[in-house]
This record gives sequence, C-alpha cells and structure tokens, in this order.
Amino acid sequence: MSYDPPAVLAGFAKARAIPYPLLSDEGPKTIDAFGLRDPAYAPGHYAHGVPHPAILILARDGTVLAKDGYRTRPTNEAILEAVGRLGG
Repeated sequence: MSYDPPAVLAGFAKARAIPYPLLSDEGPKTIDAFGLRDPAYAPGHYAHGVPHPAILILARDGTVLAKDGYRTRPTNEAILEAVGRLGG
C-alpha cells in the first residue's frame, strides 16, 4: 500500500511488469488507521504520508491478526510460516 495516487502506481506497475494490484491510500487514511505513518516527514515535505514498512496479516473479516516489519523485515518464509500458524 502506498500513499501515491492510483495513476502513479499503475505506471510503476506497468514499467516494472508487476502482475499484482498495488493499493493506493491517498490521504493516507488507512496508513494512519494502522499507525504506520512515518512522523519524520512533516506536512509540506514531498514524503509526507509515507508509511513505515510493515506486514499486516488480516482475517477475512478485516481483523488484524498480526502486524510486523517496522524495525526488521521478515523473510517471505517467515511470513508464510506465521500465516500458517494463524490458520491462513
């Protein structure tokens, strides 16, 4: 998820042949709802609204089952293992 507008993300995905959808959070309402906004960038800064890196594992009903990745980025294997433990 990015604070970039959908058109910017579409161009980025096309240029890099990314086959999955990139999610836009212009605002950034969702980023703020999960407490992920990086406070290092004040209003007016070009990066204002950028989130900390994070991985959210959600239940089908939208409940957050796990949130990680703020300080360290887990491997793909660790993420899949965590999802498996949660029954995903």
